[in-house]
Amino acid sequence: MGYSWMSDKHANGRGWKKPLLLALTLALAGGKSFAVDALSGGNVNLINTLYSTSNLSLDLTANGTNATLATFIINNNAANSFTFAVTMVNGGEFIKAGQADGSGVKLTGCNYNPGSTGTLGAGLTALLPASTGDRTADLKGATAGAAVLTAWSPGAQTTATSNYALQVRGTWSGASLIEGLYTETVRATLTANL
Repeated sequence: MGYSWMSDKHANGRGWKKPLLLALTLALAGGKSFAVDALSGGNVNLINTLYSTSNLSLDLTANGTNATLATFIINNNAANSFTFAVTMVNGGEFIKAGQADGSGVKLTGCNYNPGSTGTLGAGLTALLPASTGDRTADLKGATAGAAVLTAWSPGAQTTATSNYALQVRGTWSGASLIEGLYTETVRATLTANL
């Protein structure tokens, strides 16, 4: 029994639609190739880190002028940069553990000062300790309680801030003190502005 090139499907008219559809598609395309987009790339994760170093070698019996209380290292790659905020837990006073407020050495001046290391993101404005970085008015003076220093939000950046050092500095009048360790906690927070 012979077999014809036309199957029973084609012979009875049921299988002709698929080949005809393919032929029409190719004819309408005019023999041109098809283009398909494939999106590729990668995600850049947010970097927003803050590290600190303390200074426990301050001489509180002598006058101090713009002495570094703490240094903070900032890393941030948010387009709208960050907000840097500091709270002086004792209101700007070095107090001996267990002693009352007012028994230590109070800061008479305070400022933010750009350190000597790292890179501030392009487009951001650095603080100047004698003007935009001055935070003396935020100190509590004779009032007890924490002092919240005015935060710094430097604006939008086009390159990342990398290992940027920012110092919190203080000024005080030396005092005659009883021996012991007098401290002020300089608490900083770094918030990414998304």
